[in-house]
Amino acid sequence: MTTYTGQDPQASGCGADAVTMRSATVTSAGTGAAIGTVELRYSVACHAAWTRLKLTGPLAECGPIQPTWGCSYAGALIHRDSNGVEEHCSVNAGQTSCWTNMVDDQGVTSYSKGTIKLGPDTQSATTTSY
Repeated sequence: MTTYTGQDPQASGCGADAVTMRSATVTSAGTGAAIGTVELRYSVACHAAWTRLKLTGPLAECGPIQPTWGCSYAGALIHRDSNGVEEHCSVNAGQTSCWTNMVDDQGVTSYSKGTIKLGPDTQSATTTSY
């Protein structure tokens, strides 16, 4: 049996049959508006799971425009419940998404978490396990 933990879902081909099993919306504390979605993705063929984080707009560049707020950040993780193995990703400036590498998920469950920091507002959302 092939182990997919640590592999990229697109490069491995596992993304071809991927389905979103769970999702959660990341909302701004200030406005209540959606600023992103975290998705728990799963490949039946590979028996592997990963997280995809999608922002509602491109992540801002880090620089002197926000000297008191610090930099913007967006990232996500997949967490395998049985043993705590995690894979992480970060959204690059100017981009709107990232996905983690995979964790083998046959016979166990995993959850996804996404965190977005825009100025002083840092918010997270976590899916239920699947």
